[in-house]
Amino acid sequence: MTLSTAGKLQWPSPTAGTYPITIRAQVMSDTLFADQKFTLVIESDTTADVSEDVEAFTSYRIYPVPAGNSITLEFAQPLRRELAASLSDATGCRVHDRLISVGTTTYTFDTSALSQGMFVLMLEDTQATHYVPVLIRR
Repeated sequence: MTLSTAGKLQWPSPTAGTYPITIRAQVMSDTLFADQKFTLVIESDTTADVSEDVEAFTSYRIYPVPAGNSITLEFAQPLRRELAASLSDATGCRVHDRLISVGTTTYTFDTSALSQGMFVLMLEDTQATHYVPVLIRR
């Protein structure tokens, strides 16, 4: 643990435990000091990374563009939460509804029975919703 010249405490890898801390303050141009004592308690981290909690599917790609008989979703990392995926036509009517399981890295929709045109793919988990335009052309 180090204290920078700007007064910032730097502790790159804190260890669980209880640590006494004393902060000494001096009023400008005074010879008196005031000490304030604190106890810092560091416990083991049992939470997920904040970015994991915010969005489970931040990085993905959809191909081919335009789509033909199928649309493939490819996730950069295995899904950490179940993902609802739905495909809607231009009128807003849902033509596909799927729940994509935890751990999935790729998922393919069969679009061979759909007509050509514009669709909207909605990807949704408990933290975020993404809308992606999809063109189907044969």
